Amino acid sequence: MSEEEKTKHSTSPYFDSQGYPGSKHNNANINNQPQEYGGFNSNRPYPNQFQGHFYEQQASGGYYSQNLQINNFFGQQRPSYANYQHDYPVNDGYNSRPVGPQNNLYPVNNNQNFPQAFPRPPIDRVDSFFESKPYPTQQNPPYPPRSSLNQPSFAIQSQNNFYPTQAQNSFYPNQNQNNLYPPQIQSSFYSQSNQSNFYPPQNQNIPPSITAQGSGDSSYQNQMLDINSRFNNFNIQDPMLAQAPSQQNQFNNYKPVDGNSHSSVPKNSGAGYPSRLSYQSGMSNGRGAGLGSNNYPTVRPISSKDQYGTNGNNICFTNINENQLVHQRFIIIHGTILNSPHKNGKVSVLHPYFPTMVYDVVEGFFKAIVELEGGENNITFVFNNEKTPEISENLCIRMKPNLESPPLNLVMVIGKDSIGKFDFDPSYPPKSDDYLDLARRKLICTAYLWQAFIAEQMRRAGYGFRTIRFEEEYIEDTMTNRDNYKRMNAKVHIIKSELTVEEIRHKDRSQQYNNPSDREPELEDSQFDIAARALKSYGGPFADNGTKKYIAALSLDSTWDPELRIALGHAALGGSTGEYRLGVFGSHLTFSWPSCLEEVIPCLNDTTKVNTSFLSDDGNWTHEYWRSANVGMGAFLHEVGHLMTMPHTPTGIMYRGFDNLNRTFNVSEPGNEGPILISDEDGAHFHMTDLARLRYHPLTKFDGEESFDNLESGIEAYYTDNGIIVSSSSGVHLVEAWVRDNYRYHYDYCSENLARRANRSIITGSEEERAVDVPRSVTINYSVIEQLCCHTDKESPIYIKVTSRSKDDLEVHDLKKQILESKIVCPNGLLQYSTVVYGSTTKEFDSALFLGDSYALQYPPNSHKFHSQNSSENNEIHRASQIDLFPPQLKSIRVIFHKSYSTICALQVELSNGETSILGNISNAGTKSQLFEIPANDGLASIFVRSGQWIDGFEFTTRLGVRSGLIGGAGGSGHLITAPEHHVFTGIKACADRWLDGFSAQYSLI
Repeated sequence: MSEEEKTKHSTSPYFDSQGYPGSKHNNANINNQPQEYGGFNSNRPYPNQFQGHFYEQQASGGYYSQNLQINNFFGQQRPSYANYQHDYPVNDGYNSRPVGPQNNLYPVNNNQNFPQAFPRPPIDRVDSFFESKPYPTQQNPPYPPRSSLNQPSFAIQSQNNFYPTQAQNSFYPNQNQNNLYPPQIQSSFYSQSNQSNFYPPQNQNIPPSITAQGSGDSSYQNQMLDINSRFNNFNIQDPMLAQAPSQQNQFNNYKPVDGNSHSSVPKNSGAGYPSRLSYQSGMSNGRGAGLGSNNYPTVRPISSKDQYGTNGNNICFTNINENQLVHQRFIIIHGTILNSPHKNGKVSVLHPYFPTMVYDVVEGFFKAIVELEGGENNITFVFNNEKTPEISENLCIRMKPNLESPPLNLVMVIGKDSIGKFDFDPSYPPKSDDYLDLARRKLICTAYLWQAFIAEQMRRAGYGFRTIRFEEEYIEDTMTNRDNYKRMNAKVHIIKSELTVEEIRHKDRSQQYNNPSDREPELEDSQFDIAARALKSYGGPFADNGTKKYIAALSLDSTWDPELRIALGHAALGGSTGEYRLGVFGSHLTFSWPSCLEEVIPCLNDTTKVNTSFLSDDGNWTHEYWRSANVGMGAFLHEVGHLMTMPHTPTGIMYRGFDNLNRTFNVSEPGNEGPILISDEDGAHFHMTDLARLRYHPLTKFDGEESFDNLESGIEAYYTDNGIIVSSSSGVHLVEAWVRDNYRYHYDYCSENLARRANRSIITGSEEERAVDVPRSVTINYSVIEQLCCHTDKESPIYIKVTSRSKDDLEVHDLKKQILESKIVCPNGLLQYSTVVYGSTTKEFDSALFLGDSYALQYPPNSHKFHSQNSSENNEIHRASQIDLFPPQLKSIRVIFHKSYSTICALQVELSNGETSILGNISNAGTKSQLFEIPANDGLASIFVRSGQWIDGFEFTTRLGVRSGLIGGAGGSGHLITAPEHHVFTGIKACADRWLDGFSAQYSLI
């Protein structure tokens, strides 16, 4: 392949990798590696944009990176949002080394003998009152209702305890419940030296459903992996290993999508999603009520005036209403104790279908993570402080999964020879040596915590309990370690890479590796590329079918290298490639993650010191497990945010706020007795622009809401005298303004704020913006937005970013300059305006004017204006045509193609007087071209442009409805350009290098 062809078809315009502020980057590698994310520079608290289309902000307290710095790193920090529709990922890196203490509580000395400031909490914290009563509300454990069958779920047959299969629905043998259901089995998360080795009763004959492919499932034909995971007896069986070497694990090579490799939207589009498990109508919820959709009222839009909270007599729940409808497995409940003189104690959460959970109450405030089943959840909260009588309050929460929204798929990528083992400290080994299954449990628990976090953040923003969902399956529930019922659990796809573990762990594939300047890298692909290839080979729900797939992938073979002090096999990457919206993260911090609900709070309070001889201290200045849990789960959520189109923001999870992730779930933390209120959660939030972006994301839509997931609407922009008009057929829902790379202001358009727009308490630019939920057209007045941004530094430009409901986006750099440059006074005095540039600006623009189209509409034949312009001094009417009287009109446009590619390299414009103009580069032109002729007394009504990093194709339509059809390729994103009201096209501009790179249309007032 020639160098020109390589440039044209490159799908990974990566940039140099990794770096916290203050690090140094090798400028020479700027086009080779993805950009990355690093630590925190207290002197620079805002994100920085790297050159190119991807960026990663830097954050976190006093660490420097090992990697190289991109030049002009401290220049732009403005998000470049275009990357989220492009075929390459945002690259995040979190490796850091401590350079000094953060505060007196957390010395940076990593001496393992250093006395711990906080004792390591036991993992099995349960109030002794419930030690013999995991289900205290009834004699026997109940039947959890959430199943895929029209019958209650049942306990899995255990090796030690037997339930007769003939009476699963109504009979439990008379057994000692205290022995059968220990109140809180000590977790497989780790074991301390003084703990006895105890394993919960498990069925060793029934492996959990974590197989990458069912043995007879043809839908996963590309994945030849059969995993048989058994408790305490881990084994991987690959039937292909018995074949000849040439036949073993034949994986197709991963190939980039066709079309423009820099395109804003994948080439293929379509409708529908892979089949998903559905909840059958009429399913029992244990009380005779069904789970059919008709059992739930139509969900109305959440109003900004909606208030959350219950008026309990003893306990007030401050972030949820009685009978609240939600759509998640875990929910965070905030509450305050009302009628007790002693405000510190414990609150026990009694659920009829789950074991009791106990949470701390500090100064009358608590946070409880409550597990939910489909249907009604009648929950009792009991406060006990051992000094006053117990007080209790009931709360009913209704849960219904949003099955109409696409799922976020959970994936673990392993090497083809992997045993599925992740890093842990030999002093605190997992209780189970079934490492693969334990990693699966940890990923599921982490995902459900993400789900709860997003729902709470969306609720606070006034958007209701919107959140993501997961593909689920009916298997043994792992979200509690005190029973072994079957319930609906998130499905984890375990996918084999074509690479070995050693190949995955090659240091050139490590995001944290600082390649010496005198060494040429042996490999160029990243963990993102490895995951994408594995997904493509896996097929099944990830096979190409024209729909977007949302995937969070854990690289399970990530490991800490104590000599290089980097995590091998790890990368923090988020973005898109083809149909995949993919976030990738390594497993080097999973040692600190919880695997079930009982472990969440203990893990977030675990002050065990990280032994860097075995474990990564990635982003962890305290060298304690609870900080590792924050970084591991939170930074992975950061990458999931990228795949959901979130850029970097000034604060929150998409900055470095995941360092405080524990504060969302916990009322206290090591070194902080609390209470941790909402106002104290610091970085544990999504920025308001992130939440506005999620409002119309397909993953968070409510059932019955319109989906824009596979709609390609594009965004068009037209400059005016003092502003810009932006429009999209799917509706414009977000406009952001940045000054000197710092966020300043944003507009968001949704049903939740329509009333405030209607009564003008929110500034709007047009009647349409005050009349509909999401307007198709938004007027941005520069003077108004300058005032809203408190913009006093006239030398600093305002940058705006516009997002549509279909997640197309448009950026306008230096808005004022663009407005001024868009206005052109033609030689005949006609004032012209320009649209924004589609594609990119590589060289000076060439233009072709057809000013006669404006005069032709102002003075049509046989009109009074036409006759007055054609009358002589003696009122004799000249019979000359319009062509003779006015400037020439557009006659035809010829699209010229490159000699070696199917790309467009130039446009030839012919006018009605015979003049021709060439826009573009014809030095590489071939013989192929396509002509579109404009009928007489007609003109352009619209121009449909397909563009990404360059121009892929055009479709022209005249005012009389004549269409050219698509000329060129279908890559890139589509933009339908029409002249604003009372205007007409009077010219076009283009720029080109080897092919046509940029295009803009000009228009004038009729």
